[in-house]
Amino acid sequence: LSAALFDQNMTDLIRLQPVGDHGVQFQNRNEMTSRGFALQVDSRRNDGVWSYASYSWSRAREMDEAMVNSPLYLVKAGISTPTSAQVYGGLEMQYEAPRLTYAGRRTEAALLTNLNLGWAITGPVALSLTVTNLFDTAYATPGGVEHKQDTIVQDGRSFLVRLKWESR
Repeated sequence: LSAALFDQNMTDLIRLQPVGDHGVQFQNRNEMTSRGFALQVDSRRNDGVWSYASYSWSRAREMDEAMVNSPLYLVKAGISTPTSAQVYGGLEMQYEAPRLTYAGRRTEAALLTNLNLGWAITGPVALSLTVTNLFDTAYATPGGVEHKQDTIVQDGRSFLVRLKWESR
């Protein structure tokens, strides 16, 4: 079990700011505070199966207003078999609260699931499959001041197949 409390204060935060009608420029201009806590529980069984769950809560303020693109809380959990086994796998879920956009709206909360599977075929050869956003959840993140869109739709389900050959 681990826990953390934090209280951060920053000045002259570098931010991308609109300049003129179509330009943007990095400027040292804002003050930011973030207060919150994080908790995590980890467990590793004798057979090597590892699991964890975490929760973090943060109240981030910029110039004494809610900070753009900063979720109030984030919940994560995962489980994994030992990667030293011939066949191994892991599952991770992440739930994040809505995030404020530059237009003053909020994104939808999102639950994302990632899956990793692997097979050590022979000593130096391994094959793995990673599926991100396993359930093809539709979600968006806030755009920046340099974007025309207020929110940017993120990729749906993605697959990564990897064949690894290590020379020894």
